[in-house]
Amino acid sequence: MLVILPLTFNGILQSIAEPAAIVSTTSGLLKGHSSKGVMSFLGIPYGADTGGQNRFLPPKPPEPWENVRNAEKYGPQCSHQKPPMYGDITKILIYSDLPTSEDCLSLNVWTPDVNTEEKRPVMVYLHGGGFFMGSSSDRYYEGGNLARENDIVVVTLNHRLSVFGYFYLGPDAGPEYSSSGAVGMLDIVQALTWVRDNIAQFGGDPGNVTIFGQSGGGMKVSTVMAMPSANGLFHKAIIQSGPGRWLNTPKEASKLTADILRKLNLTAADTKQLAAIPADKLLDAASGGMRLIPVMGNNAIPVHPFADSAPEQSARIPLLIGAMKDESTNSLLSDPEWRSMDEGTLKQRVAALVGKQDAQKVIDMYQSSAPNDPPQFIWASILSDSGFFNETYPLADLKSEQPSSVYMYRVDWRSPVLGGIIRAAHAVDLPFVWDNVDVSEALVGKGPDQERMAQMMSRSFAEFARSGDPNVPGVIPKWPEYNKIDQATLIFDNQVRVENNPDQEKRAYWQAFKASSD
Repeated sequence: MLVILPLTFNGILQSIAEPAAIVSTTSGLLKGHSSKGVMSFLGIPYGADTGGQNRFLPPKPPEPWENVRNAEKYGPQCSHQKPPMYGDITKILIYSDLPTSEDCLSLNVWTPDVNTEEKRPVMVYLHGGGFFMGSSSDRYYEGGNLARENDIVVVTLNHRLSVFGYFYLGPDAGPEYSSSGAVGMLDIVQALTWVRDNIAQFGGDPGNVTIFGQSGGGMKVSTVMAMPSANGLFHKAIIQSGPGRWLNTPKEASKLTADILRKLNLTAADTKQLAAIPADKLLDAASGGMRLIPVMGNNAIPVHPFADSAPEQSARIPLLIGAMKDESTNSLLSDPEWRSMDEGTLKQRVAALVGKQDAQKVIDMYQSSAPNDPPQFIWASILSDSGFFNETYPLADLKSEQPSSVYMYRVDWRSPVLGGIIRAAHAVDLPFVWDNVDVSEALVGKGPDQERMAQMMSRSFAEFARSGDPNVPGVIPKWPEYNKIDQATLIFDNQVRVENNPDQEKRAYWQAFKASSD
């Protein structure tokens, strides 16, 4: 339902170009805000307060409201602790400063209009920050440009994090807590259920929903693909710099739980006391909860998402997946030795990673492909490849065995900020996918190259959400489907191109190394 609200000043009707809008949802009426051809509805509750006696339990529906609810402000971030950050990384990555709360299950919608006759593709974003921090209100995720320029509906959401989302209490807590190690992911499923039930009122198509996420958000996408309760709630998936193949097992999670409970002088059966502990004290006991990730082996997440095979329930879900060429450089900004690294330090670090017997072999492999790179960038490339790409291609290989299409990309475009030292770092793709270069100068700079990257990435990602095929003639070259033989990869750069089997020798080494280490 759309209602246009006229505005008055001193009793005189004022004509405005972009009137406010009221939309009916399953919980009540919402008033949004219109700007630059996009309507936004912020801070929409999709679940009840998760604090107190609701802590560690699956999400509950939100309380309905009687009057029109103003949806012009983001909701609070879900409770978490940010790890200490220092040095230049604080200059390029800027996070939301909104307050935190356990009453945080809210989402945000951007849409070109709320005319229910036209059903637009829907893109639902799962934010990064691992499973322990982050929020939907970070500046990079403002969805107005992406929605307007591609005629789609964009949704972002908050969900429980850290100890509140992934604290495994085990059988001692009782059957009602059987999903305690996965309730943050169940929040996401509840948000997707809200999308199914309400998004048509916002001009979206509940039958054409794409989930996408970067970093920890990509891992959440991988996990949702293996959750039975999410089956049918989404139809395409995009994983950016976050291939999630394995989760915590109950055995692994139990060790983490025991350490936290020991600090609190409680047991898993002390659920009333655990529900009453102040949020900050619980986070302190969990040391921020960086090691707490979803726990599998329960009704919410029965199996690892992509361990030895792709999840059968998502066999017909097309996947777009990729990563940055220099994923590790922004984290290395906090390493005091990185910029001045010499050959000796490089060899010591590589030996610590792969063993003395392989250290020089690995260094030679990387120096042969980048002979002009100093030790600091050789080390950055080794860290990037041994981590993100070591799982990205195997995940794509598993998914390509299913009947749905897979598309692979890599971003090689180098950011000029900080003298160009971060290159194609983790998160540099965010301003481009979201078409938000205008608020991301600290991360990517500004200029025609940045605008072109934003056009290519935002339009191809949105087209994938629309049709399951990211090809946009005249914007990017032909992007072929991925298969295990050719491993065709679109390289986003100033000169966009397709490469088959890129860096095959390096990836083969890291796969063999991982297999020998398991």
